[in-house]
Amino acid sequence: MGADSLNENQRRYVATHLHLLLEDVALLARIPEVAGAEEAYEELRSVLAAVRAEAELIVRELDLPSRREHGVRQRVQAAANVWATRAHELSAKRLRAYGTVQEGLAERLDPMVERLRARLLELGEAARELPEGS
Repeated sequence: MGADSLNENQRRYVATHLHLLLEDVALLARIPEVAGAEEAYEELRSVLAAVRAEAELIVRELDLPSRREHGVRQRVQAAANVWATRAHELSAKRLRAYGTVQEGLAERLDPMVERLRARLLELGEAARELPEGS
């Protein structure tokens, strides 16, 4: 499975997200407690390394373009996309995993979460209108 598996837009989309993920993983690895030698953080360091290795494997296997500096457009679109996808985790139904949900919370919280999600999608669309490379 190589470069011919994805069209150019798909290659750019996947590459941008994987490279931004790799940047985030590197940032997490530089947190002083994580970067230190404390044994309590060893498993976390190991999992971060495994995440990095998996993302790098996808980049290699799909023959994606090498990392480049991402402009405002790509960063905002990627962040908006990730958070719009994750926003549904804030709904009352999903909060049940963390304990009893008070009656009436869904009617109050869920519309706000949906508005937030809509704004995040708007953010991604607004970034799409920025010049390429900005």
